[in-house]
Amino acid sequence: QIQFAPASSAEKLAKTILCWNEDGNEQAHAGDVIYGLSGETRGSHLLEMMFRISNDSFYEMVCSAGKFFDVAIFCEYANHDVSNFVMQTLLNTARTREHVELLIKCVEEIIVSGFVLDPKNKRRGILWRAVEMASKFRIGQETLLKCMKKGFKALNMDGTVSMLLDLKQPEKEGGRLILDATGARTVYQLLHFVPRLCNDVLSGILEYSADELENMCNDGLASRCIIDGILDGPTKQKPFSQAVKKLFSKLEGRWVSLSVSRVGHHTVRKIFIKLQSMDDKAALSAELAQGINRLNGNSMGRSIITDCAVKDYLESKEVWESAVKKRMEKESFLKDIFEGNLDGGEKKRKRKRKKVKEGTIETDQDEVKKLKENE
Repeated sequence: QIQFAPASSAEKLAKTILCWNEDGNEQAHAGDVIYGLSGETRGSHLLEMMFRISNDSFYEMVCSAGKFFDVAIFCEYANHDVSNFVMQTLLNTARTREHVELLIKCVEEIIVSGFVLDPKNKRRGILWRAVEMASKFRIGQETLLKCMKKGFKALNMDGTVSMLLDLKQPEKEGGRLILDATGARTVYQLLHFVPRLCNDVLSGILEYSADELENMCNDGLASRCIIDGILDGPTKQKPFSQAVKKLFSKLEGRWVSLSVSRVGHHTVRKIFIKLQSMDDKAALSAELAQGINRLNGNSMGRSIITDCAVKDYLESKEVWESAVKKRMEKESFLKDIFEGNLDGGEKKRKRKRKKVKEGTIETDQDEVKKLKENE
């Protein structure tokens, strides 16, 4: 996100709108202006934009003037039908670990009380953004999970995942799955917590029936947030490795129908890559081979025949194993390239420092002096 620079025209405009006092640290009017803007439909959008594009220094000053890190005031904003969206943006734009720690304390009370968990209150966006923030900064994850358990208990609700998703099966064959969109996004972020904290969430997802899981795979939102949340996780370590294997077992006998689905075939491709055991990969290829005529019926199915080495499996075990190994090597190669691009290319080499004799201290300035003397 592009941020405006300190003392820029954009910052001057923002300060003018907020009636900012440049002469001293005390803001006699800015706090009241912020309060008024946050509760007004158009003004709240302006305040949200300030959160997103302000430089770190001005962001800190606006938060201080609005007293957003005060628990009581945060809760007051969260209760309002309009200003709660400003709080969601505040959670989404936290800049430092200190901000995150303060905001986690602010949301604890309204989570434990069940206020942001109850769908009737329409405040689940605050929970989503709080969980997203904790996932991003790796702070307060265990605290939020404990607060959620207490909150659902206060509402006499059982099961974190089932309560968040509020899943309803399609009324007729070919109909759409109904689920809480904000709840699904919250579950997606919960799956990005450290693996040891994901066990309950994974268990909650896999408690759904095979029919429900298949419908999730065929639904755009559920597939992206729930199924991909599992398959894009650290699948080489527990509990994600166990979850992938259990998901594969629960959907046994349904892989061909998923392979010819516009959305579902993505899950088939991913799970073939993520299965750790060659025996499990072989079992998937075998099931797909039994429905090869159906797979040949559309482009999605034909792509699965190639990606899951179905024809190679029909030829011989040795040919199939060779094809799968090449497929996995290619996948690993592409992953390394992709991760390298995300990291900005090659990692910077660490500067090697010369060892110095005990009792002497040699600084960078001393090295510069020596180089100049040698010139």
